[in-house]
This record gives sequence, structure tokens and C-alpha cells, in this order.
Amino acid sequence: MKNTIRLLRFLPLVALLLAPVAAHAADPVACVDVNLWASTTEVCAGQTFDLGGSLTNCGTNRDRIYLSIIATGPGVGAQFKAVLGNVRAGATREFSYPVPVPELFPLGSYSLTVTATSRQDAPPDTASVTVSVIDCNGEPGP
Repeated sequence: MKNTIRLLRFLPLVALLLAPVAAHAADPVACVDVNLWASTTEVCAGQTFDLGGSLTNCGTNRDRIYLSIIATGPGVGAQFKAVLGNVRAGATREFSYPVPVPELFPLGSYSLTVTATSRQDAPPDTASVTVSVIDCNGEPGP
């Protein structure tokens, strides 16, 4: 009985020590994870390739996700922005877009980089792919 009474005296102290840990565990965490792919690494001028990927809200709360897409290559530097909308915690959204390459587009290697951020200030996550535009005029068709 005396041991029980002694232990009960320390319960308020233990509760006081654990309170900051419990409060910290309840803090929301913002996190995004982005992946990117291209349907091919080489595309002929005048053809289309698919650019796609996935975005996961690895945070603890629903969050609004923003994408910034930067394309760089010979004579090209362009930035596009998109909003994927609200993504619930733990959910993944996939996306895929056809990218037409104009017939007279400059030949060379192009880097496409996607950066994901969020309304709740998740640390940015970035993914990149490289696609080369090649001349296929001398090659026989399918």
C-alpha cells in the first residue's frame, strides 16, 4: 500500500514531463513528395510524348498542393504553374499530359523539372526528366 502511495506522488511529475511530447506529436506536419516520368527519352520533332507523375501529401493534414514546371533547353526557358487542389493526408494524385513537340522545334536535350510546394509551407520537393528532340526525317516511318 505504501508503494502505491509513493508511486501516486510521482504521477503528476510524469504527466508534466510527457505533456510536451504529446503536444508536439499533435502538431501538423506539412510534406509533399513528387515523382515525374516521360513516356520516352527521345522524341521526333512534330510528334507528341506524355509527361506524367505523381504527387503524395505525406503530411498529417489535408493540404493545397502547388506545382511549378520549368522547361529548359536550346533557346528555351519557360515556367508553368498549376494547382493540384486539396489533397488529403496520405493521398496520392497522379497526372499525365500530352506534350506536342512542334515540327520546327530546336533539336537538342530539354530538362523538365517539377517542384511541389503547399499552402502549409511543406519543404519543396523536386523531380526532373530529360527528353531529347531529335530529327527523324531520314528514318523510315512505322
